[in-house]
Amino acid sequence: MKKLFLFSIIISLSMMSINSYADKITIKGSPIVVEKQGEVYYVPSSTVVSSSPYFFSVNDTKQVCYSEAQPALANIDLGVMSFKMGNDIVKVHCYSYSPDYFVISSN
Repeated sequence: MKKLFLFSIIISLSMMSINSYADKITIKGSPIVVEKQGEVYYVPSSTVVSSSPYFFSVNDTKQVCYSEAQPALANIDLGVMSFKMGNDIVKVHCYSYSPDYFVISSN
């Protein structure tokens, strides 16, 4: 009986833990450090930038940026920012990194 009770508690706690991550957005890797020059943030030319969402560090502040606005993230909205990636200047919608909304994966 004791084993069954402990097993039930472990399963319940595991389920609650899974639910706490269910609604969060997973961001992979470390933020790319960018520098502002004028009105544009420059991504280092040696850096390979994957597709949206982009994960940047601007003035030691982590930001998650998307090609399109994300209404679900309106509470942490920073606005539209311009980034020079290679030869292109890309305007993206950026949001302050918050562990309430995002999870960082090392993969």
